[in-house]
Amino acid sequence: MHQQLVAALALLPSVLFLLWFLRAARQAPEPVRVVAICYLAGCAAFGAAVLVLDLLQPVLAPLPAALRMFVGVAPVEESLKVLAVVLAAGLPSRWGRMTSGLVYAVAASLGFAAVENIIYTERLGIETGLLRALTAVPGHALHGALVGIQLGRAHRSRNAVAGVLVGLVLAVLAHGLYNALLLQGPTLRMMVLPLLLLEAGVLMALLQRAKSEDVNQIVEQLRQLPALSRAPTSSLRMLATRARRRRLEAGQRVFEEGDASTAVYLILGGHMSVERYTPDPDDGDAREKLGDLRTGAFFGEMGVLMQRDRAASVRAEDDALVLELSRTGLHEAITEVDGLAEELRDSARGRGVPTAKLPSLTELRLTAVQAQDRKRDELDPHSLAGRLRAVPLLARVRTDALVLLAAGAFTEVRRKRALLLREGSASRGLCMILQGRAGVFRDGEQVAELGVGDWFGEISLLTGFAASASVRALTPVELAVVDGSDLRGVVGLVPSVGVELLAGIRARLGRDGPSQRLPSTPPQRVLLSLLRRGAARIGLGRAETRSPGAELLISAFPELLELPTAAAETLALMGSPADPAALTQPGVRLIPRRPDVLPSDWYLADVVLEDALSRCPHLLHLLARQATRARDTR
Repeated sequence: MHQQLVAALALLPSVLFLLWFLRAARQAPEPVRVVAICYLAGCAAFGAAVLVLDLLQPVLAPLPAALRMFVGVAPVEESLKVLAVVLAAGLPSRWGRMTSGLVYAVAASLGFAAVENIIYTERLGIETGLLRALTAVPGHALHGALVGIQLGRAHRSRNAVAGVLVGLVLAVLAHGLYNALLLQGPTLRMMVLPLLLLEAGVLMALLQRAKSEDVNQIVEQLRQLPALSRAPTSSLRMLATRARRRRLEAGQRVFEEGDASTAVYLILGGHMSVERYTPDPDDGDAREKLGDLRTGAFFGEMGVLMQRDRAASVRAEDDALVLELSRTGLHEAITEVDGLAEELRDSARGRGVPTAKLPSLTELRLTAVQAQDRKRDELDPHSLAGRLRAVPLLARVRTDALVLLAAGAFTEVRRKRALLLREGSASRGLCMILQGRAGVFRDGEQVAELGVGDWFGEISLLTGFAASASVRALTPVELAVVDGSDLRGVVGLVPSVGVELLAGIRARLGRDGPSQRLPSTPPQRVLLSLLRRGAARIGLGRAETRSPGAELLISAFPELLELPTAAAETLALMGSPADPAALTQPGVRLIPRRPDVLPSDWYLADVVLEDALSRCPHLLHLLARQATRARDTR
């Protein structure tokens, strides 16, 4: 009994870390069955690693202990974890999204760490198991993530094998360094903690990058469908973020005849068949095939529109990818996407439903609008989401987006004269005043006053520079603070928010005057920027660019390496070289870092700015930085 309890305690850390990571990746869910199989495959990989290392013992034994970690232990363990992922989840080319590689690799690595931790705990005691729970267990997950992100990138890479090898080399180096440090004296041994913290930061950055790349990929897929070809990018992004992406294996059923109609589906890729039980009882469980569905087709809409149970079953004929949109999400989509209601009715009529039995277009739109109004009315005005509704910047944000934004934000109450933002420091996020007044100070002198509904910290948040002024409470103040990733999510859905933020930055810089220069970038942000650019140059967690124009812009604006590839692709598609005629029109002028690559400035007209931010909300960072550059070059 004691041994079973010890084994359970040793197993618990890996399970908790896996649950935490799955929650962090909740916007990119993977099939639970596949994640569980990856975890078990990682458990089996530990046994395989023990056998392989025993076979290599005669070769490794003469080498110094630290060197053995780099040329023996780390390569064997990391390679077997990769093999476990491929055997459990299939070839990466089938996954269809970048986050899949991260989730599967972390699951397999934690399975590997679980068995290893159980063995160490049984041999050396529960104290060792608890210590390893904070070091070795997350360490395995972090090392595995470096190659996992490359596995997930394989379906969007022309050199998939080379990319995976790069990730494997990085994982081996990180793993080898971790083990080598543990073999040193107490001082160097403590360096494993900064190493793990650095890897944890890299993992979360890779996860955010992968989510962005995946959403951009879905938006591009939706744009190719005839029913959605004319929809604005913000509406397509809403579909990509509100819908659940499901990967189906051949033979798997989406729903059964008689199930409740709770969602409508859109095929992004693959072949589906519609089936129904035969009416002849002598046929038993036999089914008759009613039709085939291909890429771009809707299905499940009849049950939702007519508010009845499923009249047939839908099965994947081969591996398929579908977008599942709930009834609530469908109502939201109908209000946002022109022509979607007509497309759904045409799809239902094409399957033999009499027009008289279908709701009219007016009824569909009215039902959708009423559903949105109910959600808005049900929003508690005293909740954080309800209070954010009163902020002018967020007035046009939909209720669902506000709720998501509020879930990631936090509030704080500060006393009178409290320092809310220090000049020269980095902003914690976009700070919005919910109650009270604050003053903006530079060199001890108040230059502006902020009240309820005003915001600050956006220049530092979006540019990466230190704050150009201090903000101090003039009365007791209540703030809502939103981080950069949540803000980008809102900008993608409501790009006017991004346009307003840029206008505010221009206005504040103009008010400050050309002689007032912004502080330099904090050293830690400079280091982070260099790491991001270095990772992008070797293709770590970044999709490949598709057009020569985007490659040219990346060379001229190295900051684009820190952003998803959609940023460069969007600038190449919607911008143009700035000629004298173009500069007479309102727009954003981008000054290249490399004039030898791009002799002229690049110009993005105001009329396409909202669409550009919808296509890639990360562009907000580059445009904000360019606003400061234009100011500094006057």
